[in-house]
Amino acid sequence: MDNKQLKKIMRGFEKEKQRRDLRKTVKTMKRNRDDRTPRQKSWSESDEIDGGFERIMPRGERERRHRVETTAFENKNDNIELLEGLQATVTEVSTGMCRVSLNGQIVLCRLRGSLSAEETGFMNVVAVGDKVIITEDGQGGGVVEAVLPRRNMLARPDTFYSHLRQILAANVDQLLIVASWRQPHLWPELIDRYLITAGLNDITPIICINKVDLAENRQELDIYLKPYRMLGHNLILTSVVTGDGLQELGDMLSGKITVLSGMSGVGKSSLLSAIQPGFELRTHEVSDASGEGQHTTTQAVMLPFGDDGYVVDTPGIREFGLSELERSELAEFYPEFLRFTNFCRFGNCSHIHEPDCAVREAVAKGQIAEWRYHNYRKLYKVLA
Repeated sequence: MDNKQLKKIMRGFEKEKQRRDLRKTVKTMKRNRDDRTPRQKSWSESDEIDGGFERIMPRGERERRHRVETTAFENKNDNIELLEGLQATVTEVSTGMCRVSLNGQIVLCRLRGSLSAEETGFMNVVAVGDKVIITEDGQGGGVVEAVLPRRNMLARPDTFYSHLRQILAANVDQLLIVASWRQPHLWPELIDRYLITAGLNDITPIICINKVDLAENRQELDIYLKPYRMLGHNLILTSVVTGDGLQELGDMLSGKITVLSGMSGVGKSSLLSAIQPGFELRTHEVSDASGEGQHTTTQAVMLPFGDDGYVVDTPGIREFGLSELERSELAEFYPEFLRFTNFCRFGNCSHIHEPDCAVREAVAKGQIAEWRYHNYRKLYKVLA
């Protein structure tokens, strides 16, 4: 992007800043009673969701979030002008600061004060993967002046403020869902949550089942995973111990921006280190008491991988929110249901309790995997 294009993108920066400052002053006068303490983060803060439930959305909340998310992809920088600027990619984020990749160099930047997440519906104004315009601060660092439009993003409900969401990553190509067959045991419901998230955001999912060397019966593993294969999902079996699948996985990650996801302890960091030695990622053994892993990565970070590829390593999480999804839409993300739904007695059948439900009959006949339907029922129960 040359300076002429940058100037065109950033036209009217000072006017926009003045308008924002004015709006902020007015809001401050109206919100003197608001004593909310802002959430603070540090580079080492744990970022795990402790979500044992889904939050119920109030009436009209879904429509409001849709409007907010739509604006997140709009180019609001058309009326912003800057004397000079360079395009960079955000690789790590903390409160008021971020690290960006600029021509192969990592630069520590602060955020321009005029950049704010207020009224966006999100907790953070920048996220890993964002394309930004920066200027030099004269002290070896930089200043993020603007965030360029996103082509997609992954977000989750904020832990403390349920009406807001946290953007985990932006502008990604694929979502690598890492699970383990043992230590910790496979959690199909979490895999389904990630698949739904990928579908909602038009991101290609890849299912990676790690630690297959611990499978006592590989045939049992293959039978269990058959529904995912039949649905056409990319599925790969890996083991750091035996080396199974590592070359194939490396090829799938090369040249792509990939979000690495999955609960703690499944071996995400170990996989990265095994595929490309030199990654300085910490590893941690699974807890003997709980069978679940402890955090090996405390914050999302974007790492160069292979030829022109990047891996976004996300913190291990126990729960992945689907609060933007309604119950009536859930069946759309279980494609194996679709060839039976037209035969249900009721057109709006939930496939939970209605009589003459063709989906439940298909489950009883073994035409739909019982564990997949069980996941559907569990997710249906917690959705608004």
